[in-house]
Amino acid sequence: MFGFLSRKTLELRVDDRVLHFDSKADFEFALASRTEVPAGKIEELVRFEPRQLLDEASSVREVERHFVEVLSRSIQEPGSIGYLLREMDMKMFSQDHEWRGIMQALARQDSRFDDFKQLALVKYMQYLASRQDVLKGIYTHKSVPGSVEHDTEYGPETQFRETLIFDMDEPHAGPEHHEAQGEEPARLVRLPRGESLRVKPPAGETMELVLSRHPFHVRTGAEPVLVNDDGSELALKPGRNVVGRHPDSDVMVSAAYRDVSRTHLILELEADGAVRLTDLSSHGTFVPARLLGG
Repeated sequence: MFGFLSRKTLELRVDDRVLHFDSKADFEFALASRTEVPAGKIEELVRFEPRQLLDEASSVREVERHFVEVLSRSIQEPGSIGYLLREMDMKMFSQDHEWRGIMQALARQDSRFDDFKQLALVKYMQYLASRQDVLKGIYTHKSVPGSVEHDTEYGPETQFRETLIFDMDEPHAGPEHHEAQGEEPARLVRLPRGESLRVKPPAGETMELVLSRHPFHVRTGAEPVLVNDDGSELALKPGRNVVGRHPDSDVMVSAAYRDVSRTHLILELEADGAVRLTDLSSHGTFVPARLLGG
């Protein structure tokens, strides 16, 4: 989590109330309860027709992509989060849990509170992920052929669109993943989206790293590389590396891995052999639980 918690006091005026946070830890705790979709919103979504659910999921995904770009840029350009937040259209933020009011109030704060702004953006992205999960669950129930609530044509065009939005036909990595022949399966855990976590593989070992459902390995040392699942090596530079399918990525993953995000992961190599990871993806980045104390 965020180990560099500050003791600054933050005051946010949201509508006619003033919210006080005595530390970043208090702020993180308050936002954690806002990452789930409120019951009232779920009741509203349940009344949607399947095509409306697809439209809603598509809209949320577009907003997610924009926020990933903003978060990625803020990480790569320290000190830019205040400017980036002020430039955002606040209507992109939901009214649920007072998110829009909180972000508007944060945008008015000076640079002393940039770490709070970064944290808020991370937590809002986690709220969007929860919203996508809710939409997928409701849509799956409504669109199953033979379901009482199935009242829309379920043809190839609809199936293609749902796969594009939800990737419903693709199995993704979970807490337990592939295993080498004759070995016990390693338990993998998904990194929290947007949060920077530091891991340190044992000296001389490569670190397993799964992007969505694709196994890679990180080898540190004099010539660090990201090893692809076919054994090919992608060079890593000292410091920060952006990993993804985007052509401008420092480490460009094959476009054939369509469930790997265009900007999937920020991987930072530190001088002592540790690796700092920041997941920005839709389908997750997974690492061995033992490296996180799991």
